[in-house]
Amino acid sequence: MKKYIYFILCTLLLTTYGCDKFLGNKPKGYAIPENFEDYVKLLAYQSLTNCMSTDAMYLTDDIHLLDDTASFADVTYVNQNDHERNLYSFQHGQIYTPGTSDRLWNAAYDRIYTYNVIINNVLSSADATDAEKHRLRAEALVQRAFDYLALVNIYGRHYNKETAATDYGIPLIEKDQVEQKYTRATVAEVYKKIEDDLKEASASLKEVSQNLFHPNQGSLYSFYARLYLYMGRYDEALTNAKEALKLNNRLQDLKPFMTKDKTTWGRIIDANGTPMLEKDENPEAVFIRLQSGRKTITVSKDLVATYARNLPAGAVDQRRDLFFADDTVNMGRSDYFYGETCYILYAYQNVGFSSVENMLIAAECEARIGSKNNAMDYINTLRDSRIKGNVHLSAADNDEALRIVLDERRREFAFTGFHRLIDLKRLNYEDKFKKTVTHTADGETYTLEPNDNRYIFPINQMIMNYNPSMPQYDR
Repeated sequence: MKKYIYFILCTLLLTTYGCDKFLGNKPKGYAIPENFEDYVKLLAYQSLTNCMSTDAMYLTDDIHLLDDTASFADVTYVNQNDHERNLYSFQHGQIYTPGTSDRLWNAAYDRIYTYNVIINNVLSSADATDAEKHRLRAEALVQRAFDYLALVNIYGRHYNKETAATDYGIPLIEKDQVEQKYTRATVAEVYKKIEDDLKEASASLKEVSQNLFHPNQGSLYSFYARLYLYMGRYDEALTNAKEALKLNNRLQDLKPFMTKDKTTWGRIIDANGTPMLEKDENPEAVFIRLQSGRKTITVSKDLVATYARNLPAGAVDQRRDLFFADDTVNMGRSDYFYGETCYILYAYQNVGFSSVENMLIAAECEARIGSKNNAMDYINTLRDSRIKGNVHLSAADNDEALRIVLDERRREFAFTGFHRLIDLKRLNYEDKFKKTVTHTADGETYTLEPNDNRYIFPINQMIMNYNPSMPQYDR
């Protein structure tokens, strides 16, 4: 146990100082656990469940920062952090100012380092059966693959089978060593590694995990559905989404809920005062990873307009009503943003896998390669749990169904994880969905053209200083 405590202290040190493992500094007291139970505790470490910061939203068409003259200073362009302003204004080159580390990158590789300790050492641990040790190793493989998929979609070009073999991906770190240099795998190599790890893990995962913060056999269907959607392998994405929905097609009904003034957390309640279900109480959850950070942010008119699209007369989309506020909001203090809309959801957002995502993946794939009617069945089922006074939609053809699905996906995942950024990147490969993102602030207009490399986060200069041979995208 003493060695386990030393290791946790090592992990905390790395998290606090960000790039230390990239700089080759080996913390004092570093040790590898010996007993199986120590690895179990290590995988249950709370910091592993938090991922995906809010940074990605600054590149999307969902956000609109206000001018310096706005009375609600929290949502003005000038009052955002340096890197957030650089993202919002689509600056070329580095995002972070010199000497500032990339929190998103560092936190992800801290988690990967911990998973590697388990993957590489747990089979040699004492006091457990081989099945138990292989099961824990499999869980670490899946969770490392989850971080790989997020990282390659933030720091690399979106998967394109024509260019993936040469497009820069991310470092694939498989050793639990502090002192090592890094090379940059291609996008194709990262995706293959993810597939290989999932296949290896599938032989040892339990059918039912101890809780939904741990992956199980069923959650692999959701993982493959997301993976193959990103790769444009729609037939395989559809197959896996449907298999996932056989295991969990439950939805949380938002219609009974309302908002409570002068409140942040627990703001969304039903008539009995019961808060909206979150984390593993949410029936939609398949595998839970919680979004790091919480933002009250003003949103674009373009996003607001999507909530009115295809909304029946007199109906209320509860996502719009509960998660956003117009003109003013009281969360213990009154904030005013006249003429604007703010996103104000204070809740634990699951950016892992869910029944909702599987429904939307199945619907999109049906619209692309299958039946428009099947696509609309999925969408109408989802909308029944989200919209008061819902009336079922129909589509004239698959193309119309696809547009309806993509609108629904944008509404459902607004400001949740990296969904919108990744959707913009992947849809920009299709002429009919290409979109120029425009941001304004303080009299300036900033534009981001489809497939521009500024959609891609650069590897931080502090990392490059110690790994100068790693190539960068020209942004």
